[in-house]
Amino acid sequence: MPTNRAPITSSMLPGENWWISNGEVNFQKDGYRSTCPALLPCEKLLVRKQLAHPVRPTLIVNSMVNATLPEPAADMPDNLRSNPWLFLKPKTVKCYHYKLSGIDCSCTVMGLMGQFHRPSVLPDVCLKNQFLKADEFAITPRVANQTLENPSRFYINLPSRQDLVLAVPTPFPVSGPWISRAYEPAMASHPRQADQIRLFYALYNSQRFREIGKTYLSEPDRWMFQEHPTFREPCPGGELGAVCSNLYGVETLQRVGLCSHPLAEPRVNLFLAVSPQDKRVPVYITDRTRPLRLDVIIADVIRPWYQLGHGRILCPVCLVQNDPVKGVQLMFLTRSDFIAHWEVSHTPDLVAASTFSATQLNTRIHMGHVAFVLAISNCQGGQETPSESALDSDVMENNFSEYSDVLVKYLSPSIDEDMEALCEDLLGPGVENPTLQERGQSG
Repeated sequence: MPTNRAPITSSMLPGENWWISNGEVNFQKDGYRSTCPALLPCEKLLVRKQLAHPVRPTLIVNSMVNATLPEPAADMPDNLRSNPWLFLKPKTVKCYHYKLSGIDCSCTVMGLMGQFHRPSVLPDVCLKNQFLKADEFAITPRVANQTLENPSRFYINLPSRQDLVLAVPTPFPVSGPWISRAYEPAMASHPRQADQIRLFYALYNSQRFREIGKTYLSEPDRWMFQEHPTFREPCPGGELGAVCSNLYGVETLQRVGLCSHPLAEPRVNLFLAVSPQDKRVPVYITDRTRPLRLDVIIADVIRPWYQLGHGRILCPVCLVQNDPVKGVQLMFLTRSDFIAHWEVSHTPDLVAASTFSATQLNTRIHMGHVAFVLAISNCQGGQETPSESALDSDVMENNFSEYSDVLVKYLSPSIDEDMEALCEDLLGPGVENPTLQERGQSG
């Protein structure tokens, strides 16, 4: 009778306790025996798809090459009992990129046809045999017998492989798809450049990859301090903490945001160069042919602050602080205070410097880090004198002709506060402010 189901062969069986007879796969161990038809599930519908998502049960294993597999048992979970092919050895399909690089490797194509297993963490680099072994990337899954593949992945039809293969994802905020592109690990199709390849793999630390891969098997709220890739989460009261409050953590920002260089802003609000007197923000116009000139401008503008210890500069990330007496105030800091504040409050923020922000948060993080490096490298230079100016007036005059009043407007008093101040001026500080009704009656 014709069937659309491929047969299970003896080469797929994982060990000596398995055998095939009379069209059935048999397993027996310690008095327990199980059987199932020697057929893989029907994949006729997959052949017709141009794009597919991982909806069928897929066993997550430590490695595709030397997988540690479960065995049938009387108390086996239903997800295994209903999908007996998950007990079989993972199907490994030789990759095709090794022909382009000219160096043999152990990479496995992540496809759907006949594949029912996935490594707990995909290797991020081509497993070139002369440098790395597949076993170096074995990471034990956090949850045993997990059969739900990462639902954010998708697969595209690749006619040359007669399979649907793992694809590179489109940026999360973009609703329409980009042109489909099959996923390949780093250095996969790199042309023959022997020196560069040897240097890359000489630097590559597979143990460190396993460590961070194991960390990422759990959500950030489960990470221990010693293993935390971003050290900790951003301060919950800050802007970045608020942005990440509904995400897994700051690590998620890069996956759900849009990648952007922190110096790619056409018009940068240079908050570091705000004067306490007028609170206006200098606007720097980016030269895209020399984008790193912003760092030079920063170094020149605040040179009195970091070299001589003069004055205070504005924290470009916090911008303001809430004073219990004066209310919301701009956060100006001396050199030593800035160093301490940046280490305590903004160490994790650097992770967000490559993610676009319409508030220029990524640019503000970058300029704050530049100021921190300048300050820490000059912290022994000169006794701090907060009363002096932190800014070089000549540099300011020669480089800035446009200013933003964004902080002035933010800090301007409300209408009620304006009325109270006006009444105080007219009636004197010892007289209570009149009510609206009294104002109307007074004519």
